[in-house]
Amino acid sequence: MSTGGCCNAWRPQALAVRVVLATFILLAATAVASPAPGRADTGYPVLLVHGGVGSPADFDQMVGWLSSDGYRPYTVDLGFPGIDTAANAEKIRVRVDQIRAETGASKVHLVGHSMGGLSARYYLKILDGLPFVASYTAFGTPQHGDRNGCFLVPDQCPDGPILQRLNRGDDTPGQIHYTSIASKQAHAEEANGKWHPLD
Repeated sequence: MSTGGCCNAWRPQALAVRVVLATFILLAATAVASPAPGRADTGYPVLLVHGGVGSPADFDQMVGWLSSDGYRPYTVDLGFPGIDTAANAEKIRVRVDQIRAETGASKVHLVGHSMGGLSARYYLKILDGLPFVASYTAFGTPQHGDRNGCFLVPDQCPDGPILQRLNRGDDTPGQIHYTSIASKQAHAEEANGKWHPLD
């Protein structure tokens, strides 16, 4: 699948904005759980989940920042294009299990961009990942769908089976902290909160 020429000019700037926003929110979300001011957090690793047309390399700069601040960041490769929510969630499940085995941590912080946010929430709710997650942060994620994307990414279609299942009942189950970030520059649906009741 080609990304086309339309987006190449703004991709570096958009990535920079996403990285800064995600880092800010992640730090703010975990600061509540910090044992003392200025400390990183309770020691849970951070799993960064890229979007459907992204890759783990999208998080290279964020990995450096988080590492220098005392976090233990990891990434997962969803493949390209990573637009199958259930398959992505299974890859997240495997990666979370690997990270927990490697570090001895009981939980991870999940941070997802766009489709990565939906896939991470699918892991939490449908694949029973909740006991292994300390917090969930998503940015640029169409939590309740995007009609503009229905033909390109069926899993993001508001009336599609994936989102109907994911959003049935409580869309923020459990006692973990959920954060969802939207931008006026992304889609109008995100800016007005229509698709983001997680905010």
